[in-house]
Amino acid sequence: MRRYWNLWTLCLLCFLLLEVSTEAKKINPQLFGTLAFQRPLAVSTALALSLGIFLSLKVIFERTTKPLRAILPFAVFLSIYLLMLAAYLMGMIALPKVRAVVYNEYDARILALLLTKLYNEKHPGKQGGYASLIYRQHGVAVPLPATDGGFVTYQHTPDDAQSWAGHQKTTRQLTETVKQMDWQSEDFQALSIIYLSSLSSVFFLGGFIVAVRKPKIQAPALVPA
Repeated sequence: MRRYWNLWTLCLLCFLLLEVSTEAKKINPQLFGTLAFQRPLAVSTALALSLGIFLSLKVIFERTTKPLRAILPFAVFLSIYLLMLAAYLMGMIALPKVRAVVYNEYDARILALLLTKLYNEKHPGKQGGYASLIYRQHGVAVPLPATDGGFVTYQHTPDDAQSWAGHQKTTRQLTETVKQMDWQSEDFQALSIIYLSSLSSVFFLGGFIVAVRKPKIQAPALVPA
């Protein structure tokens, strides 16, 4: 029974570590959002969850309490562990793809595509529309086909200039977002490794300790005939 309550104490510790990690970051991101503060908490949480999974299985197999009582804390520890690991793995996989989408929106390939559409277009009004879009997104005044067979530089409007200024501001914000994504992707990768290595280390070390401490069964003494 004592082991059963110890499991729930460990479970409360896991919830406390997760809560401290989340709430402290909200209170002071510059101080409590740093790796120096968050990483030890993540390692402690991963070890506590892994230890909870191991001890719960140990109690189940040793049958020192009712099976249902032991299964409940095991399910809690395992659920939290899998949720955290899945979130980190999904973040590690998804963030580079999101980064690529954000980056490619403002990549030079978009400019090349717009230029192709502009010079393939025969209608002057639509050509002007593409030229306006190019200036608003890239700040480039492109040459437009003239009626005499030559080219004339597109003259941007005040709305075009205002849109380009807003676009530059958005681009700077997206650049910071991309940097944050790069950092988070690396952080998710490190956290995934921490969780996987914690579970394997706890099970290896715990299994070794259990095997060493297991009482040896002595063979019965032979009685002479």
